[in-house]
Amino acid sequence: MIDEIAKSVKLEEGYITVEHLLLMCYFHPGISTKKLAQKLALPKPVVAAIKNEFIKVNVLEQKRGVFVTNKGIRLIEAEFGYKNVDKHLYLQIVRTKPEEFIENKGMMILDELTKIHKNAPQIESQFDQSKCTPKTSLKRALLSVKNYSLVGKKVLCLGDDDLVSIALAMLLTRLFPYSDHHQTEIHVIDIDERFLSFISAVAKGKSLPIICHHVDLRRKIPNRLAGVYDTVYTDPPYTNRGMSLFLSSSIECLKKEKGLIIYLSFAQKSADLSLHLQKEWLLMGLAVMKISPGFNDYIGAQMIGNQSQMIILKTTSLTKPLNNYEQPIYTGEIKQTIRSYKCLHCHEVISVGTNTRYRSIEYLKDKGCPVCNQNKFHLIKKERV
Repeated sequence: MIDEIAKSVKLEEGYITVEHLLLMCYFHPGISTKKLAQKLALPKPVVAAIKNEFIKVNVLEQKRGVFVTNKGIRLIEAEFGYKNVDKHLYLQIVRTKPEEFIENKGMMILDELTKIHKNAPQIESQFDQSKCTPKTSLKRALLSVKNYSLVGKKVLCLGDDDLVSIALAMLLTRLFPYSDHHQTEIHVIDIDERFLSFISAVAKGKSLPIICHHVDLRRKIPNRLAGVYDTVYTDPPYTNRGMSLFLSSSIECLKKEKGLIIYLSFAQKSADLSLHLQKEWLLMGLAVMKISPGFNDYIGAQMIGNQSQMIILKTTSLTKPLNNYEQPIYTGEIKQTIRSYKCLHCHEVISVGTNTRYRSIEYLKDKGCPVCNQNKFHLIKKERV
C-alpha cells in the first residue's frame, strides 16, 4: 500500500517518508497537514496528496487535524511492530534532547548500562578501539527512536566495542514493558571475538534480541548479511581508509532503499580532511542530514580529544559502496611503529608493535612482563618503521 501511494504521488523520497508520515499521525493524533509538512520537510501539497490517498483506503481520516483510523492503527501495529508500545515514553524520547531524557527518565537504564560497561573486555588498540561512555551508548540508541529506525526494524551495529547493541535492546525492553518484542532484531558484526562473546552472554542473560556475527570487513560481507538491514550504527577506525571501508560495508548491508539511516561516529577533523571525508560520502551517494560535533564522549581516547562527532547519513537513489577491500585500515597498519616499554617492577624493556611478540600495549598488559609477569609499564621510546 505504501509503495503504491509513494508511486502514485510521484514521491522522490520513497517508502520511508510515507512510513514516517503514518507514524507521526499515529503518535500525534490530530496533527495538522502543515505540521506534517514541516516535520517531513516536504511541500504541503505533497503531504496533502499522500494524506488523501490514505483517506481513500480508510487508513487516515481528516477531522480537526489528521487521525489514524481503527483500521490504520491495526495495520501500523501489526506491520510496523508498535503493538503494546509505551506511547507516553516513546513521545518523551521524541520530544526531549537525549541528555535531558537520560537525566529525567533514563537513569535506571544508564545505571544498568554502566555496570555492563565495567565488565566489558579491555579495548584493543590494534583495532583502533576507543571505549565510549555508557551515556554516549544510550544517547546513540535514543537517536533511533527519534528517527523511527528501531521498532520493528533490523538494526546493525557494525563494530560494537561501544555496546550500542545492548543500549538499543535495553531501550526496546523499556518501550515494551508488558510484552516481548519479536519484530525487532539487533545484529552485531565485529572482528573482535572477545566483544562478540561478551555481548552474546549479556543478551542471553537478559533475554535481549541481539545476534552476533564474526566478520573481518576486509574479507567482504557474507551474502547472508548483505542487503537485509534497515539502519546501521558504526564507529570505524579513525583513518580515511577505515571510514571508507566501514561505510561501504554499511551500504552493502542495508536494504536497497532510499532514506535509510547510517549513524556514523567519527573524529572531528581539520577543514581540509573534513572536505576529503565529505567527498567520500558523495562518491558513495550518501546525503549528509546532520552533523553534531562533540556528541560522543570517550574514556582515554586522547588521540581524538576524548570526543567525536555524530554524522547522520541517508541513502539515496545513487548510493553504492566503493568496494575498497584488503587494504590496511587501522592506524597501526598505516602508521607502523615500534614502541619500547619499561616494566615498572623489574625494569625489563619490551618492544611492542609491528612484527613483535606483543602487537599492542593492551596485549602486553594482558600477558604480563615476560620476566616478572607484572603488568605495569612506562613508554620510553617510539619509532616509525
